[in-house]
Amino acid sequence: MFINPTHLKKLMTAAYKGGGIRIGYFDEGYIIIAGTWMVWLDVNYIPNKVKAIIMELAGVLPEEDTVFIVSKEKPMPQTEMDIHSYFHINTLEKEAKYPVTLSNVLLDKHFNVYRLMQVNESKQLVMMDMNHLNLIDLNEIDYDQENTLSGPCTNFGQSMYFWRNATCTLLLMGTAVPAENPVITALSVIDFEKEAKK
Repeated sequence: MFINPTHLKKLMTAAYKGGGIRIGYFDEGYIIIAGTWMVWLDVNYIPNKVKAIIMELAGVLPEEDTVFIVSKEKPMPQTEMDIHSYFHINTLEKEAKYPVTLSNVLLDKHFNVYRLMQVNESKQLVMMDMNHLNLIDLNEIDYDQENTLSGPCTNFGQSMYFWRNATCTLLLMGTAVPAENPVITALSVIDFEKEAKK
């Protein structure tokens, strides 16, 4: 997988202490959902350290085709009866046809740091929380079992951005850039895809 387990634990714990975290088992992998991010991990390759995080927070691993929510306020896993289409993250990723370029521009807003991204075809700019991007760790990839990751990619009109390889899929929700901001207006004329190739 290309997910940093230490940072994953940090984000999972924050979600557990907040509104709760959803953990499920769909499409031959575990899914972990916390508000603005989601990850799918192939059940045959999920590291034991990630299973240990789930056990630490929930006390149980999910059964196939089920999802539960657990939180500090409600520590007993509550099975959800409604199975939503977004639980099938790999299906959503296959529909994301448009490549996105990660720029080197960082924006500091409301005590959070965001990295500017651009949809290659539309040139639409979007901000991505660095706290979420820090989930990606190429050093965690086991090249004997998996390939390097592809992405990010998206679909027009959506705020979902995907990264994927053979054993892992990551979905992050982007944030709209500030409207009528002179800095954003100036940056919007840059073709970051071309700049990245120089």
